[in-house]
This record gives sequence, C-alpha cells and structure tokens, in this order.
Amino acid sequence: MNAKPRILIIDDNPIIHEDFRKIFTPPVESDSVDAFEVSLFGAQPELQVAGAFEIESAYQGEEALVKIEEALAQERPYALAFVDGRMPPGWDGVETIAQLWNVYPELQVIICTAYADFSWEQIIQRLGQSDSLLILKKPFDRVEVLQLAIAMTKKWTLGREARSRTVKLQELVHERTRLREDLNDKLEQERTLLDAGSKAERACLDHLAQEMNVHLSGLLGFSDLLLGTNLNRAQRDYAEKIKFSSEILRNILDGKFEFSKNETR
Repeated sequence: MNAKPRILIIDDNPIIHEDFRKIFTPPVESDSVDAFEVSLFGAQPELQVAGAFEIESAYQGEEALVKIEEALAQERPYALAFVDGRMPPGWDGVETIAQLWNVYPELQVIICTAYADFSWEQIIQRLGQSDSLLILKKPFDRVEVLQLAIAMTKKWTLGREARSRTVKLQELVHERTRLREDLNDKLEQERTLLDAGSKAERACLDHLAQEMNVHLSGLLGFSDLLLGTNLNRAQRDYAEKIKFSSEILRNILDGKFEFSKNETR
C-alpha cells in the first residue's frame, strides 16, 4: 500500500497552520442533508482528499530545511510545501524555497503571498522559471487549496515513478552491456584457445609428415639401390613392389596431410 503524500506547511503564524489542518482534516460524519447533496452532485473535493495527505508544520525556513533533510535521510520525502511569503525574522518565502530546492529539487512548492509581498517577476528573478512552483494569493479558498494539493502531489508522484523507471531502465541496460561484454570476453578466450589448438595440431602434423617422409625416402632410396644390384627374378619383383608401395603411400600421405593442414588453417 502506497504511503500518503507528505505536505509541509511553512509559515510563522500558528493560526495559518490550524487553517491548513482544518482544510485537510477529514470532516465529521455527514448528516442526511450532506449525504443527499453528495448523491445529487457527487463528492466534493474536501470529501475526496480529506485524510489523503500527511500534514506537518515548520514555522521558519531554517526549520523547514532541517525537516526536508531528515525526510530525505529517512527516504520519506515531502511531496509538496506551502510556503508563506514573509516569515520574519528568518528567511523569507523565496529564500526558503531556494534553500529547499538546493537539497531537494523535486519538491513541489506553492508560495502563499499577499499582493504586497512579491511579484511573479521578482520570484522568477530569484528562483528561475520552474514548473514545480505555483503562487497562491491570500486570502485563499479551501477548494482551491485542495485542488492544488491534488494536482501538485499527483505531478510529484508521477515524476518519482518516471525517475524510478528511468533508473531501472538504466540498470537493465548496464546489466545487458555487462553480460554482452562478458560473453565477448568468453568468445575471445575460446578463439584464443582454438587458435592455440590449431597451431599445435599443425605443428604435430608437420612433424609427423617430416618423419614419415624421411622413412619413405629411405625405403625408396634403398629400393633403387637394391634394384641396381644383381637380383634374381623373385628378388627384383619384391624390390619393385616395395618401391611401388612406398611411392603410393607417400602420395596418399602427402594428399592427406595437405588436406589436414588446409582444414586447420
């Protein structure tokens, strides 16, 4: 089961914290009239999101930064922060947002300002353009607050899911790359072993061919010497058969060794 999105209210006025908690607190059980209205018009935003968020408070920007850092360390980050524009004597709202984004850029922020606090141009000049920032002018409406909370926390959730899928995809690509490199290394080792075996086989065949040629040359040479002597008919016949058989054997072996050497190259 997914945890509730965490919302941090950052304001120096305790009454504002109470107002926000009333907005996000589940209402008491509706009477029959409320139930009839819901059946006719559908659930109101208050009923849809009441109790759907975990609400926490900070009264100065410095305190909020500590809470953000602790939440990250616990791997329970905040999804959204409502930040007051003026919070004397500490950081103002814009400086607070800058400090929070410095440690957690994914935080969605709604800055709550009166018309005399900051203009949009001043905010952008200090923070830069960001799709993670909205402005809520005071006094604000309950439904507007709830709708903004739903939209911004949903955006934050989708962003986290997208980043998680990206990380998993990168890990999968890295693992497949590693497996491919391992396979290539093994194939290279097999090729090296095969080349070494082929070289050894060629060397063995060459040595065997040389040895056999030496002995066959001896047989042919002695056959010629024998045929040059005084032999009777039977002896000459034997000598000629030895020479003939030696020549055939040499031809056969030469052909076979040549074929084997070609196969091993």
